[in-house]
Amino acid sequence: MLLFSTNFFDATRALQMRLVDEVAEDARDSAAALAETIAGRSQLAVQASKELVDMASRGEPLDERHQHWHELSGDCGESAEGVSALLQRRRLNFPYRA
Repeated sequence: MLLFSTNFFDATRALQMRLVDEVAEDARDSAAALAETIAGRSQLAVQASKELVDMASRGEPLDERHQHWHELSGDCGESAEGVSALLQRRRLNFPYRA
């Protein structure tokens, strides 16, 4: 429908159509908060997710790269940090830096 009609619609309609996850009062503040959240997460996981989603969108096989990221996560201490922080109920401090 959207592709062929080229009808315009507002943010509320985009939310109803599930084209967006939320409608923010202040888009700049929401974008900054999301960026801060992502920056505080495992950068290895962010980088791996971006690569794997990109590969999947092109129909490429993921097994080999998934295994690479999984092994790197263990080797650099990301997995151990996640488990340790959870068990100790403390903030995460991921060691991986791209």
